[in-house]
Amino acid sequence: MTRILGFLAIHRLLLFCVALMAIYQSLPPDAPPSQKTVSALSAHFFETVAERPVTRALLRSASYYPSSFLDALRTPFVSVYRGFLTITHLDRVTALIVLTNLFFFLFLLELYGLWGRQHPADEAVRAATLVALLPTSFEMSLVSSFSLTCFLVALAVHRAVTNRWWVTGMALGILVLSDPLNILLVPLMLYLFFYFHQGQVLKTVWKRAVVVLLPVIVAVAVDFGSFSYAWDEMQQSALFYLSQSLSGGVKQTLAHSPWGTTIVLITLAVGAVGAFLNNKSFIDKMLPAAMLVFVLLTSPFSQVTFRVPLAGICLHGVIQLTGRPTVWILYFVMFIMGALEVAAVFG
Repeated sequence: MTRILGFLAIHRLLLFCVALMAIYQSLPPDAPPSQKTVSALSAHFFETVAERPVTRALLRSASYYPSSFLDALRTPFVSVYRGFLTITHLDRVTALIVLTNLFFFLFLLELYGLWGRQHPADEAVRAATLVALLPTSFEMSLVSSFSLTCFLVALAVHRAVTNRWWVTGMALGILVLSDPLNILLVPLMLYLFFYFHQGQVLKTVWKRAVVVLLPVIVAVAVDFGSFSYAWDEMQQSALFYLSQSLSGGVKQTLAHSPWGTTIVLITLAVGAVGAFLNNKSFIDKMLPAAMLVFVLLTSPFSQVTFRVPLAGICLHGVIQLTGRPTVWILYFVMFIMGALEVAAVFG
């Protein structure tokens, strides 16, 4: 845990420095020296973050208080943010940045615990490092409610394989209530449930099944109207796009796909194959591929790169397939890609 926290802090600091350099380079040549100081560049950084659409949307949502507990669960990040702001008394934008990074760190810890069940700690740390270096993870060093979604998904999966089903049920309920497409995670959780309850007493199985399914049933009943659009959204997903695009040939698909998206998706696919080949238990073999399919099925192709941390479990397979030199090359490539993204935002 300490190594992951230390690396994440260093990584975020480096990205912050990249952002400051990009801001410095964007200043006009005749800018006064007072605008080139670290404090002035830092103020510009926070102003840019505050002006981003995602930040403004979250701040606007936080100004409207929910009318009920269920309404609060529909926007879990905003609800937690209100309480966090009250407790810490931080600046509103700073509080958003801190909370985003906190949930991302908790997400990495859940992945670390998931991998650490059956693999050496060093492998788990290297895999968590690779997840943190994904090019779009820089979004979760700024402001993004998606970091909470990542944490809840990893929490649901990790607690399922460690037999803490009430936590899985609560996480699933919040996920489904906040985004109807997250109901596609339920079949996977049910498969895990019945896989781990083979041969157990039927009464115990039904009691735990109720604990898992009741929050999901409540979420569906409360927001049933939203599920009518789920199929339309799935038809616009990256999985449907890739299946249609690949029918025209691999070269055409690669020609129409951003190179960053292609690199990340190939890396995740290689990781899923590596997990299948190297893991011993059937669940650990199939889980990375299942999570990759879940991401492709719930994400439009234009946003799939942003949502790939959800399939971060695949990256342990990359660690298993490659040696340390190759992993360090991947670290470098991923960091450069992320730094270029940050420079584009602040430049």
